[in-house]
Amino acid sequence: MNNLFGLIKTHPSVVALAKKQGRFSVDDTLGISLLVAASFLSKPQAITLVTTNIYNAQRIYDLLTSFVGEDTCLFYPVDELLRAEAIAASKEMMAQRLYVMDQLLSDKPRITITHAAAVMRFLPDPAYFSSQTIALKVGATYDVEALKRQLAQSGYYRVNKVDQTLQYAIRGAIIDIASVNEPNPIRLEFFGDELESIRYFDIATQGSFQDVAEIKILPASDIIFTNGDINNLRYKIAQQLEDDRTILGYEAFEHLRTKTQADLARLENFDYHHSLYKYLGYAQTRYFSILDYCPSATVLIANNEQLQTANNLLQEEAFTYFSELFEHGQLMSHLAMYRDINRILGEHHPVLINQPFSGDERAISLPVYGIVGASMNVSNSVALIQQYIEKTEKTVIALATPQQLETIIEGLKQADIDYEQVTGIELPKKRLGITLLNFEEGFELPDQHLAYLTSRELFGYRSKLSRFMNRYKEAAILKSYEELHPGDYVVHETSGIGQFVGIKTIEIDGIHRDYLHIAYAGSDVLYVPLSQFNLVRRFSGKEGAAPKLNRLNSTEWERTKKKIKERVNDLADRLIELYKKRASVPGFAFSSDDHFQHEFESRFPFELTDDQKKSLQEIKEDMEKPLPMDRLLCGDVGFGKTEVAFRAAFKAISNGKQVAFLCPTTLLAR
Repeated sequence: MNNLFGLIKTHPSVVALAKKQGRFSVDDTLGISLLVAASFLSKPQAITLVTTNIYNAQRIYDLLTSFVGEDTCLFYPVDELLRAEAIAASKEMMAQRLYVMDQLLSDKPRITITHAAAVMRFLPDPAYFSSQTIALKVGATYDVEALKRQLAQSGYYRVNKVDQTLQYAIRGAIIDIASVNEPNPIRLEFFGDELESIRYFDIATQGSFQDVAEIKILPASDIIFTNGDINNLRYKIAQQLEDDRTILGYEAFEHLRTKTQADLARLENFDYHHSLYKYLGYAQTRYFSILDYCPSATVLIANNEQLQTANNLLQEEAFTYFSELFEHGQLMSHLAMYRDINRILGEHHPVLINQPFSGDERAISLPVYGIVGASMNVSNSVALIQQYIEKTEKTVIALATPQQLETIIEGLKQADIDYEQVTGIELPKKRLGITLLNFEEGFELPDQHLAYLTSRELFGYRSKLSRFMNRYKEAAILKSYEELHPGDYVVHETSGIGQFVGIKTIEIDGIHRDYLHIAYAGSDVLYVPLSQFNLVRRFSGKEGAAPKLNRLNSTEWERTKKKIKERVNDLADRLIELYKKRASVPGFAFSSDDHFQHEFESRFPFELTDDQKKSLQEIKEDMEKPLPMDRLLCGDVGFGKTEVAFRAAFKAISNGKQVAFLCPTTLLAR
């Protein structure tokens, strides 16, 4: 075939990799991506590529999708920031992992890209994970109560109204479920035991809009325990607590015993909160990793030396963190976050792909050179093109947009450079070809005397790739009584702090109405009509601390409100004085965005979300004012705060200022 991968499929490295023979030496991002893409296209098979960290894995995923398409590639990510993961695990990453686990079980020819921390993570038995998948078809009959139990056992959280992925809700004969493998949440409607209809519904409006004949519901967690795991865990916890009793002080041990028993009770009730992952490997008698979900796949290791370093760093940080928790009675001893990566890889006989100059004389090399250049005008772009026409036998210009294509063609005509327009990865018969093709970056293959120049080198443009974590959906925050759950502490505007019991229907003068049932101190009870829900707020206080309940018809709540009002007024006065002083102190006014700022921001691989754009704009506006800036950028883990901060940091550096980044972990700093 007269195309890019047809040209290199006969290279010794591609032939050997397709046969799973030999060791290889290529660049650990661009070179690996080309080698793997060529090998896959010449012989489609399941391939799992393991690299050092999530950043390199994302880069390779971007390159591979530009070479072979998104449908061929899977990305399996895990948060490498252990302490951040313990506080607020990314639901987006969880949804992505579940999707990939299911896809791998089908054993289709695909390329899966992952990284050290993800491979080292404990996972449930693939057979058990598969058994928790639920297949439903319209017209078939099912044990509805068993279906509800299975949803709970596979990690779905029951709510009153589904507004996020990995939730389910029950309303009479209707069950709403949001599974990661479906493009929209699904609504099941039963008539007795018969499944009468399956429909998609909108997570925001809750309205259904499309009938579906059959669906598959994946488990909602990758932290699911078998009954055997739970029994084993119960026994091992009892044994380990006896040993830990002799090491810890009385208070620390009592706290540990109480917390561990509470964790075990949660697991027995199928509450698979991310914080309970720490027990999965401890409970298992046989260990599993993501590599076990497609055991037939060829496992490729990108840069084994750096992989070993990543393994050691991750194990060291996990040991230090778990040791700190144990000393404070927060965690049992002998729990593990990761398996050793060498034991895992030893079970799968990986193929090693090292960097050039690694010293391995027997390694088969595929030379790939990156292209240096980020032209901002057509004349420089044409000069770079001319340079590669003279240097190679064939040069191909691959551009992301029709506008760029027209611009370069006009420049080539003015420079009187002959060219041929080609389609996709087709190679030209002439020395220069031009095509509409969105490659992530350009490269030169010296053995094939071929070079590709892309929008990145000719226009300083990087394609704005969408994030891989897009399988988790979340609706806007609800403002209704359905946000409350029995046991929640609430504050009534005039009656004070109480505890929500539930919704109660009361008949008054022959009319049935629903009320919020709120319990107060003693045996006091307040029934609030749903129409007056706006008078009730969820209590917000110190996490884990139960507030003191007020009594109805007492002056206690009024006294409390009076004290709070006085303190708020005092605080407001102090803040006004503080801001008055700050306003009188001149600040540094940063200059408006210049050419370098725009060029820097254009090199980021992802398009900013609307919230990121808004936050960045407000930060820049503050920076450009001659006043001291006072702003906090706040967001959940994995939602792109760092990308916004980098842009602001560059703006500061461009104006001659220094920037300091304070990071909670060594891994994040690296």
